[in-house]
Amino acid sequence: MAMRWNLLWVPALFAAGCSSDVSSAMDAERQDVPNRICVRASISSATRTALGGERGVDLFWSAGDRIGVWGDASEVNRCFEMDDRCAGGVSADFTGESFASTRYYACYPYREKAVVDGAGAVELTLPQVQPFGGPGTFAAGSSPMVAQSSTLELLPFRSVCGVVRLQLTGTASVRSIRMETLGGEALCGEVRLSYDAAEDAWTLQRLGTESALMLDCSDEGIALSPDTPTQFCLVVPPGEYAGWRFTIADTSGGTMVRETSNKAITLEANHVKTYNPFEYEAAASSAEALDAVETANCYVVSHAGTFDFDATTMGNGRPTPAVAEYASTYGSAAGIDARRLEPVTAELLWQTAPGMITDVHLADGGRLSFTTSDPFVEGNAVVAVRDAAGKILWSWHLWFTAADLDATVQRYVLSESSLSMPDVEMMDRNLGALSATYDGTDNTRSYGMFYQWGRKDPFVPFRTSDQRLATYDAQGAELSFGTAVETSLTAGSGWHVVDGSRIGTAATIASSIRCPMNFITAANSGLACSNWLHVAAGALQPDDLWGCADPLFDGSDTGTKTIYDPCPPGYRVPHRFVWAVLAPTADSPLSKWYAESTVTSLYDGFVFHVGDMTCYYPATGCIAGTTGRSSYFGSGWTVWSNSADASDKYTAGAFVKSLSSRLLGGQNRSYGAQVRCMKEQ
Repeated sequence: MAMRWNLLWVPALFAAGCSSDVSSAMDAERQDVPNRICVRASISSATRTALGGERGVDLFWSAGDRIGVWGDASEVNRCFEMDDRCAGGVSADFTGESFASTRYYACYPYREKAVVDGAGAVELTLPQVQPFGGPGTFAAGSSPMVAQSSTLELLPFRSVCGVVRLQLTGTASVRSIRMETLGGEALCGEVRLSYDAAEDAWTLQRLGTESALMLDCSDEGIALSPDTPTQFCLVVPPGEYAGWRFTIADTSGGTMVRETSNKAITLEANHVKTYNPFEYEAAASSAEALDAVETANCYVVSHAGTFDFDATTMGNGRPTPAVAEYASTYGSAAGIDARRLEPVTAELLWQTAPGMITDVHLADGGRLSFTTSDPFVEGNAVVAVRDAAGKILWSWHLWFTAADLDATVQRYVLSESSLSMPDVEMMDRNLGALSATYDGTDNTRSYGMFYQWGRKDPFVPFRTSDQRLATYDAQGAELSFGTAVETSLTAGSGWHVVDGSRIGTAATIASSIRCPMNFITAANSGLACSNWLHVAAGALQPDDLWGCADPLFDGSDTGTKTIYDPCPPGYRVPHRFVWAVLAPTADSPLSKWYAESTVTSLYDGFVFHVGDMTCYYPATGCIAGTTGRSSYFGSGWTVWSNSADASDKYTAGAFVKSLSSRLLGGQNRSYGAQVRCMKEQ
């Protein structure tokens, strides 16, 4: 949706810009610097870099500010840096590379990855996490501004966003405030700004789909007063909104959820939407919020306690837009919608130790709450919510590990491979694993969960070639593993292998969500492929279930996180080039980072050295997509990427090792394989 706005003038008193003495001194300093030019940037009386004052209008340039400048005749986003001697004023001098143009355009703050899209237009990213800038203020750099002029002597900046201001009283210290749109409207992500000369107005078009943002108030938090309201400001793009939900978390693990009414909200640029003060009171359960940063299909629990998360949101809650230019022989990128869930009950589906999770229930505000055992037991579990008819609406994987997964991430130096790509940070273990190293004869602690490509729900690994890791229900009874392949899907207890070719058109994404413990073997498909998902004759299979944006021939587009991604907050399924440092091509031997073929024998897994780090890939094998049985156990592995293998193949990209091959290639999507999560970039 595109929105237009014109400048809203608000009378205020402003500090002067750079003094004439300071400007003269800077001019003298630049005389000996070729191809450099000074521009004067001013902030209008309604638009500022930081917010302050009782009515929120006393705003000035801040030290370290930078702007991007381009022109009609020069579509290059040039960085201009402010002389910090101008900080604190409404006008400031910025210096950068000299160039000529009939009209100049500028954007604050300068974003290195901002793309100038034709004269008078730029695409940039509104961040999902905004730092707290102080009571009654937003942080410098959080609120973008734009300017246009026929001369660089003066660039008048105006704001492109509005501000939502909460006022809280109480006795707690606020750790974060998560803001989510009730109608799914985008709050952050990619936007396009373009100037209309005829109307002297800028147009904002939302290109991103992220419907939630967070105000980060630091680990120390912001102490509230029981008498005087503390103001918290969130920078929000202008537009029409169906309503907002605020999840306020304190430093003690308490949360409070507050929603606006269902009445539509209009937020204009340069306007502040202020809500009346209210008292912060943590929910009576004092559960620790696992979704303080963002929602996901997997949450990491590192200690004993009571926890909760939003059970009305599918995965990360972000719709995935269609990619019209996607080109693939077998696949499409038609987009994925996200809708709000309306759960009625919550329950535990399975756990890897009896009694490791109790008191699973649906709390106020649609939050799923549970309590871990004390002392804390490491392992894995899955919880789910159902509707009034008893149908499973969604399920979530809980990963119980005392490991600090963020502190042990490993950098894969793709810059040293044949690819021109940034380095990536990967977890040091597979998703669901309790160890990052070889763990002796019973090596199951280093095994992660298995996933069919594009599905969010895990399947437990094998402990031998024909025996699965045990799982238990809420009463502690061991769950059965079906040995016979069944002919229909079932939402009953226990694990089931279902013949995808027999159920045919019933092998859908929706049915896989309703039956998360059903492993669906290769479905009867219109494609010559082995996929758990039925694809009609003549149709294309969805390649974007885990966020692949293109076939990734050159690695220029690594995809995004989707509502089906199985990784925890801050992580996603990696793109298929992350293992280029380990296996550069499909047919060549392993690269120089390959250190050992064994840990104690050929069948325990491989160890690689990446820089000064040791990476271990256990020989977990995989789940055969045609039988649901173990395959290559103790002799190889398959680790999924988020992408199709290539545009002319129907398999999914994967890091594959078996006794007969060492390759960076693909695997049939019906197979169950491991996932090693990559930090979101």
